[in-house]
Amino acid sequence: VKDKKQGLTDAEILAALPQEADQNKRAIAYNSLLSKGKLQLLRRALDREPLYAPAKAEVTKLAGLRLSINETALYKLIEESNNKGIWSRDLRRCLNLPKVQLEKALKDLESRKLVKTVKSVSQANKKIYMLYNIQPAPELSGGPWFNENHDYDTECIRIIYQQVTALVKDRPNLSSKEICEKLNGSGLLNEKLTNDNVEQLLGTMVYDSVIAEQKKHLSDGTTKVTYCKSTPVETHNALTETPCGLCPIISQCRPGGEVSPENCVYIDQWLQGIDW
Repeated sequence: VKDKKQGLTDAEILAALPQEADQNKRAIAYNSLLSKGKLQLLRRALDREPLYAPAKAEVTKLAGLRLSINETALYKLIEESNNKGIWSRDLRRCLNLPKVQLEKALKDLESRKLVKTVKSVSQANKKIYMLYNIQPAPELSGGPWFNENHDYDTECIRIIYQQVTALVKDRPNLSSKEICEKLNGSGLLNEKLTNDNVEQLLGTMVYDSVIAEQKKHLSDGTTKVTYCKSTPVETHNALTETPCGLCPIISQCRPGGEVSPENCVYIDQWLQGIDW
C-alpha cells in the first residue's frame, strides 16, 4: 500500500501477496500496522468498503507517542489550537469526558512534556493548554512587555531603552527595521521582538524626547522614517515622570479596558512615592 494513497481493499492486498495468508493472519497484520501508525483505515465512498492506506505523518507521530484514546483526542484538540491555546472547559465540552478522566489525561500529557498550561494576561483565572514547544500568541502572553508571571516587565523596557539610545547615538538615522534586527541580535532579550513591537516602543521614546524621529520624503512618493539621538530640551515634561510616559502599551490603555488606569499597579506605586 506504500504507493497507493487512495488505499487498497483486503481483496486487492490478498491478490498482491506473494503467498496466501488466511484472513486471521491478515487481520493481525492490519491491526499491528494500524496501532503502530504505519497504516490508516479509510472507507470507499461507493460501498463503504474498508481501505488500507499509508498513514499520514501526523498519524505516525501520534502512534509513536503511545497515547491512550483520551490522551490522543486531547492532544489533537490542543494541537489544533496552535499558539492561541484552548481552555480546559472547552476541552471537556468538546470531548464530553468526565472531569476525573480529563484531568488524569491532561496530567499525563503534562508530565511527559507534550503539553503545558499558560495564563492569559486578560483572563488570569482561565487554564489554557497548548503544545509544550509552542510560544503563546502575543494577545495571550502580553508579548515582550510582560514577564513569565504576566507582570509588566519594567526591567525589560529599561534594557531596551538603553540599547536603543546607544544604537542611535553610535549610528544615527537607523530605521525601525534595523533597530529591530540589532535588538534581536543582541542576545539580551528572552523573546524576539517584531517590527511592530519596536515601532510601538520607538513612538514612546520619541514622545519622551529620548530619541528623535526624522522623516525624508523620497522621489517615489514614500516617506523614509529614521531615528537619531534627541536634542536636549530645557522645558520639563511632567508626563515623562509618570508611569504612563514610559509605557509602550499606553495606546491600549483606556478606562474599563483590560489595560486601564484603574488596575495599573505602577500608577499606585508612583502616587504612593509622591511627597504631597
